This record gives sequence, C-alpha cells and structure tokens, in this order.
Amino acid sequence: MIYLYAFTKFAGSDRVFLYPHQDFAFAAGDVVRFGEDYFLVLGEEISFAEAYHFVQAKLTFTCVSEKFLSKKSLELLHWMVAEYYTSYKNVMRYFVPWDIVSLLAKWTVSGSLPKSLNTTGLDEKLLPFVLDPLVKRRLIVFPDLWSMSMLASEAFRKQKGVLVLSSWDAEPKQQKAFWSLHEGKTACVLCTHAEIFLPYKQLDQIIFVDPHTRYYANQQDPRYKTGDVLQKISEIWKCDIKMVGV
Repeated sequence: MIYLYAFTKFAGSDRVFLYPHQDFAFAAGDVVRFGEDYFLVLGEEISFAEAYHFVQAKLTFTCVSEKFLSKKSLELLHWMVAEYYTSYKNVMRYFVPWDIVSLLAKWTVSGSLPKSLNTTGLDEKLLPFVLDPLVKRRLIVFPDLWSMSMLASEAFRKQKGVLVLSSWDAEPKQQKAFWSLHEGKTACVLCTHAEIFLPYKQLDQIIFVDPHTRYYANQQDPRYKTGDVLQKISEIWKCDIKMVGV
C-alpha cells in the first residue's frame, strides 16, 4: 500500500489518498500520471495516516519524473505536516510551483556551477562565510527584501550561480529555480522565509540573517518559525547553520 498526493485530481479534502494495490512499481518522490492527472508518490508512511480513508480504484500509472522530490525533501515535507499539525495541501505549495504540468515540461537546466563567487559589494558580516572554499552550495535567508538589498549588492545578486527568490516571483521564475536547485546548478540562494523549502540537490551551509526579527514567523497555515525549519533543514541535509547579526 502506498500514499499519493494528487496535483490535478480531486482525492479528498487534502488531495491525499491510499492506493492499496500491490502492483504499484514506483518509488517515493516520483511523479506519476494517469490520463491527464498527475500524482506525487508520498511513500508507504505519511503523517496522520489515520486521517486518510480515501481509497483509489485500480489505475494504470506511468512515471513522468523519477526522484522529482528527493528523500530529504520528502522527509522535510512529512515533518512540516506533523510538526505544525497541518495538511499536505497547505505545505505542498511551498515545495512545488503551482502549475505542475508546465513545471514538468521545463525540467532541462543548462549551465554549470561556478568555481567561485565574486564577493564585491557583499556586507562584511556575510563575507567570511561566502569566502569559505569548502562550501560549494549555500542558502542565505534574510528577514525581508530590503535587508537583502542592503547586505548583498546588485552585482553580487546578478552574477552566475546566484539565485534571488521572493514571494513576488512569477511562476516561470519559480519553475526555473526549482530545476536549477534540483539539478545542483546553483551555488548560492538568497531568499526570504517562504522560499526555504527548495529541492536542494546538495546544501553545504545555511546563513540565517538577523534571526530574531518578527518577519520570520509565518502568519498563515502552516504557522512555522523560520529558525525551527532551518534547523531541521540543517539536520536533514547535514550542513552547518550560521547566525549573522545576532
């Protein structure tokens, strides 16, 4: 038996259903398709499994994206649902851009990881961490876009290998960012709290800027605190987390 999340088909109030048939041959994290509908394989165990009684009749699925979400991303997804007593539907929107059909059609990402970053215009509080040669992929989280612009110059933000994300980003940029991180083509992500749920292929370091500001408490379901989630990301990806501006 396995649980699936329906991106495009009604499957109960939370889009999650139990598929009890033994001939299901796909792994957790894959995206499968039946007809015009797409589903994420959540795995054999999910948070609050007792709440999901919607059982799907036998279907013939085809796989359209293997390892769409990694084991690490799935672990974070399940943890968010359990920790904040929320639904998969409410959490999934932070992990996956809304238009799944368009996202799957744009999975190819060109380019390569830069050998180093130009640190011109980077605030001295961040400089020692960004200059660390052992760190290949890092996440820098800011309380707001104003802080980001003050601490990281436009020249730094616009260089190859740096990805700047915010809640204002349009769907095409979200999709490009998803695959760039999924394929490991990004050296540095600059973002605010809502963009931390990314499909990192690898993550070596998290830099948490001004962690005590009020902007880090999410005001809608799931009502998470950014610091707690970053600590969990650090644990799952086995990377260091540095506090800046404490």
